Amino acid sequence: MTGRYRVDTTDTTLGDIDVIAVERVVNGDNGPHPTLTDAEQQFAAVAMFRRGAGPRTVAEAVGATERVVQRWRREAGLVPQARGEPPPCGTRSAYQRHLRRGETPDHACREANNAAHRRLLATGSTLAGGRA
Repeated sequence: MTGRYRVDTTDTTLGDIDVIAVERVVNGDNGPHPTLTDAEQQFAAVAMFRRGAGPRTVAEAVGATERVVQRWRREAGLVPQARGEPPPCGTRSAYQRHLRRGETPDHACREANNAAHRRLLATGSTLAGGRA
């Protein structure tokens, strides 16, 4: 996130939201953080997402779970970009995808992972061209 989040200090509330408390949490100011209401948590989360913060960072800052802040992000229309096509079988990425899904990796994926492991031992990197 870049810069500090500022609010108009002449208006310290916005409905039932204490914008000063939100500002302190969003900026990560040192000292004790105020306990935010549900509305303030959501307001702060959306402000942080708009500034590029990730779900884990937002959840820790506002005192909510990642699942809840993900829902708030969707409700605010701030859905992250869709990912591209999944990696094709026969790559280390596909091997890892199989494991994440609880699937048995196919032969091509196992071979790709073994090749990456051999490269790691030989060069210190799993990438075909060495360290990036």
